Amino acid sequence: MELDSALEVSIWTAAGRTYRSNLQSVIEQALVEYKRQPGLDDLTRLHASTAGQDGLIALRTALSKRMPETSGCDRGNYLNYQELRRRLRWHIVQHLQQRMIKDGSATPAMRDDYLSTDLGL
Repeated sequence: MELDSALEVSIWTAAGRTYRSNLQSVIEQALVEYKRQPGLDDLTRLHASTAGQDGLIALRTALSKRMPETSGCDRGNYLNYQELRRRLRWHIVQHLQQRMIKDGSATPAMRDDYLSTDLGL
């Protein structure tokens, strides 16, 4: 899956619709499972146009609880993007995708993409 793709948008949209007020706890679980690899990877910006405003708020809250060093600066009531390291963002989206597959709320495109990624295609 490419970040900033239509598939990532659909994953965030479906996750927000599926998990609603529990989205933050689903993201927190992804953070618990994340194993940081040595070295730095690029920063990426996750915009509201991709994750939705509720997705960004859930992400910001989860990051500030689990990984305060990566939560960025406080923008008050206005939140237009979240800065993340590329591998962490990819991990969170993959976690959401896997969770929706297990819960039966993933689209066929999400399932196909997850399978192809899992197989290394």
